[in-house]
Amino acid sequence: ERKVLHPVVIPSKGRAKTAHLNFSAAHVFGSAAVPVLIAVRKDEVDTYREHWPDALLLILPEEVTSVGQTRWVLQHSLTDSWDMFGVRWRFPFLWFCDDLLTGFYRLEELRIRGQGAGSSQRRRERKQATFAEAFLAVQKG
Repeated sequence: ERKVLHPVVIPSKGRAKTAHLNFSAAHVFGSAAVPVLIAVRKDEVDTYREHWPDALLLILPEEVTSVGQTRWVLQHSLTDSWDMFGVRWRFPFLWFCDDLLTGFYRLEELRIRGQGAGSSQRRRERKQATFAEAFLAVQKG
């Protein structure tokens, strides 16, 4: 069973002040060491750095202007490429998250006893799950 989370990439544009990028919070990954990369445009680096000084920022090429291009560039550059310092970037799997994601819920079926003998109903209950629980559940399946 895989217990190590894949790296997380969060493309963000124009939301330095409002984006939910605090992935070091306890309800996100807790004490797990998970690389979280925030992909931003070059002209927004200073603004993101002001609001998220400890974030690992990945600066997109200036030619990248759409969400589709952003995903394509990130997938190709992070799954197998070399940077200008000769370091190979090779993550076989990545998580892509929206910069407004705030939480996950786990649905659990509960049996409720009905009025008549032997009858029961089912309902689902939402229970808060951490990001790590949600991601690992999908990675496992």
